[in-house]
Amino acid sequence: MAFVAPAVRWPDAVASHLPQPLKDSGIPPQYFVIVSATLLAVLLTYTLSKASAKANAPHLASAASDQEYTTKRSHNRASTVLLVGLSDTGKTSLFSSLVYQTTPATLPSQKLSQGLVAASALDADATLKPVTLVDLPGHARLRPLVDEHLSQADGLVICIDAVMASKAASSASRPGDAETIIDAADLLHSTLTALARQRSRSSNSVAPPSVLVLFTRADLSPLLGGAAAGTDAAKDEKRRAQLLARCRTTLESELAQRRLNMGLGRRRAGAGGAAGNVKIAALGKVADADPASAPGGVFGWLKRALGLGGSGGSVSAEAADGEDDEEDDEVVDYIDWAASQRALSGAGETPLGAASSFSLDRLDEDVAFGGKVEFALASVGKTRSWDQGVEKEGKVDVSGGLLEFSKWIVELQS
Repeated sequence: MAFVAPAVRWPDAVASHLPQPLKDSGIPPQYFVIVSATLLAVLLTYTLSKASAKANAPHLASAASDQEYTTKRSHNRASTVLLVGLSDTGKTSLFSSLVYQTTPATLPSQKLSQGLVAASALDADATLKPVTLVDLPGHARLRPLVDEHLSQADGLVICIDAVMASKAASSASRPGDAETIIDAADLLHSTLTALARQRSRSSNSVAPPSVLVLFTRADLSPLLGGAAAGTDAAKDEKRRAQLLARCRTTLESELAQRRLNMGLGRRRAGAGGAAGNVKIAALGKVADADPASAPGGVFGWLKRALGLGGSGGSVSAEAADGEDDEEDDEVVDYIDWAASQRALSGAGETPLGAASSFSLDRLDEDVAFGGKVEFALASVGKTRSWDQGVEKEGKVDVSGGLLEFSKWIVELQS
């Protein structure tokens, strides 16, 4: 019976380690062990249930999610259009061309620009209501301005350089180069996520904004260049369609890969569909990390698992404000998951192969009007001057200029 002696004497061992006030209280030592074990079990149960609820949380819970929007947000009234994009994508040139009807030389903007667009600049009739165009800076540190103005947007325009978008993601990635399609996909994802979060927190029944991805500087693309450009309207139209399709395919492919790396494409795959939620670029926690390599060793991992502090495993509690934002990113999404799952089933693909079938035509209808993103090309030509008397180039603008963009703005009020 010697082997049971330690178990029989454990109350005495606990009593020897208690503070003097507890020893004098007369409470049996085993009660302290029972209470501690009970609290530990409650904390563990709460943590596991919270992790399970987070994994199965809906991507978008909006007060207006069951409402059908049949008319656009700015139907028969004044409209506001936001220009969003990376630096050096031509947003300010677009703004000047429409607001001032001239295109001066520009520098990267450091502050917001706002102006009214005349109906004549859009080739529209005089019945067009006022259109306010807002040019938001593209610098990364000024991106919070986008979140501040999303609520007033009737139209949201994501400007992306067509020359950059028509290239493969790995074709221009040297240090010091301008932003690549990877940066553009990051911007598009963060903007749509911010829009989804803003819509999920909104209590009104106003329709969501129309969203347009505008591939700028299309006239600089090699696909629209050459000696034959502008000589055959049918061939020019075909070249424009090819450029638009290439830019869209590259962008959607990169965005799908980003979502897959974050685990967003596997959220509804079930317990066996993925090892955990993974985020990249220091945007969140990495699941299934080695506990022994974490700060604090085993005890540090246990504290994080119980939500008692620090950052770490996929079941840790969210404490800081930044972590609260990351939790919102986990829950709020801009994809119509029912449509995406139908597309996957029809194509016979697994959720892990969702990147190949990802499409911006399957967005949540409460995030973007019509449940999709529209695409168009734009260019303002190569002439840069404040002098409106400067003659335009005699060569035909194969890219179509601002015709598609102007038409889209007019249709916001239809």
